[in-house]
Order: sequence, then C-alpha cells, then structure tokens
Amino acid sequence: MEKHISFGNGYKTSYQSKLDTIKGVGFDGVFFIFECDRNFYEANQYAQKIGLKIDSMHLPYLATNDIWREGEDGDYFTDRLIAGIHYAGSMGIKNAVAHVSSSPTPPMHNDLGLKRLEKVVAVAQKRNVRFCLENTRRNDYLDWVFANFKDADSLGFCFDFGHTNAFTHDTTDPRWLPYLDKLTCVHMHDNDGTGDQHLLPFDGNLNWQYLMPTVFKTRRDVPLTLEFTDNARTLHPYWTEKHFLAEAIDRLSVLEHLIDK
Repeated sequence: MEKHISFGNGYKTSYQSKLDTIKGVGFDGVFFIFECDRNFYEANQYAQKIGLKIDSMHLPYLATNDIWREGEDGDYFTDRLIAGIHYAGSMGIKNAVAHVSSSPTPPMHNDLGLKRLEKVVAVAQKRNVRFCLENTRRNDYLDWVFANFKDADSLGFCFDFGHTNAFTHDTTDPRWLPYLDKLTCVHMHDNDGTGDQHLLPFDGNLNWQYLMPTVFKTRRDVPLTLEFTDNARTLHPYWTEKHFLAEAIDRLSVLEHLIDK
C-alpha cells in the first residue's frame, strides 16, 4: 500500500529540504493544508516535480462552525472551501478533506448550512474532486450531512484515527463504521486519549490492532497517510527531521502488517 505523510511536522526547514527528505526516506506522497504554509503553491509544485503524489489535501477548517451561522463569515468560509476544491481540481488532487463541525457544542446544523454545502458539493462534482468529510468531535453532524447527500457521488469520507480516541471515544465501538462505504482517505496519528496530540503511532494508546484490519481490510487502494502537526515531535525533541520521518515510515510499515492479523 502507498504511504503518505502530511507536510507539516514541526521542523522549521525549507519546503525543498522537507520534501526531499520525505521522498528520500521512502514516502510515496504528501498532503498539505490549503494555503496554510507561506510557500504552499511552490511546495505543491515541487512535490509533484520530484515524484511525490498528492492524493488528498486538507481544506480550511478553523472557522468550520461559521457554515451553520447567518452572515458574511459563513459565506466567506464557504467560498474558501470552494477555492480549495478548484485548486485541487487544477492540480489533479482527488480528495479534499473538510470538517463539518468543531468544538463540543457547534451551532445546530440547519438548512442554511445545507445550502452552502450544496454549492461545495456541486463544485466538487464539476472539478472531479471528492469532498471528504472527516470525523471530528460530533458524529451526529456527519450523520446529518451524509443523510442529506446520500446520492452525491462527489461526497466521500476521511477517517481520522486519532479523533476516535481523543474526541468521540468510540475507537472499538465504531459508530463510524457505516461511513467506511465512502472511505477515500485517512489521517493516522496517535494520542493518549486526553487530546488531539498528533503523535507518532505507538507513542499513544490508540488500539491499532483493532483499527487497522477494521478500516483497511477491503480498502487496499486507500493510501496509509500519517497526519502530524507542529507538536508531533514533542516526545522526541532531539531527533533530526530525517530521523523522525524515517521512524514514521517504519512505524507505518508495522501498522500495515496489522491489517491481516
């Protein structure tokens, strides 16, 4: 199976050096957050130039709850999602990942938000991009959106492993199981159950032995994709970036072997 990794990892190196190292240790691909990094556009082009695949891209998410609120902020956030999907289409990126709620108490889902999402889904269909909803803190929002777009071919699912442990605490009580029918990408990272720490696999207490065969048993076409943030190296402050990335792909290989156990 292909092995991909997020561009961000907490090491303050140039985008060329970071991507060269990602490629050098053996990763097949990389993913970015839309316009998050200063050199976002240059880094995407360089990644493809050196042969790294970009199967998925994360759309903006910090103002996710605005999509359910009246006013210009919600319209602006919708436009940002659409801009990201247009960019993904122009670069041949198949999957664009989004959150549909944030925080334990988001605004109630409503018709206004549905109309905004209809615009996003329509653009995704036109640009041949899969608009992938990610499990975050509230599975009921996923239930509601999927129920309202059950016939939308351009709507997919991105399974976030760490969120089941940190937020919804349903790692082995999988309310998310029905969403796997629409699975096209994943975010893999670990934590100790108290927060969304984005640690290396096996640095937390996630039940990988259960999750790997459950998620991937019949989905060998979905890349194994690690997602890190700036604090990913917290437990390994003296590792170089190359050491961190080499350890990351080694642990991903161990996880791959769990699929058939």
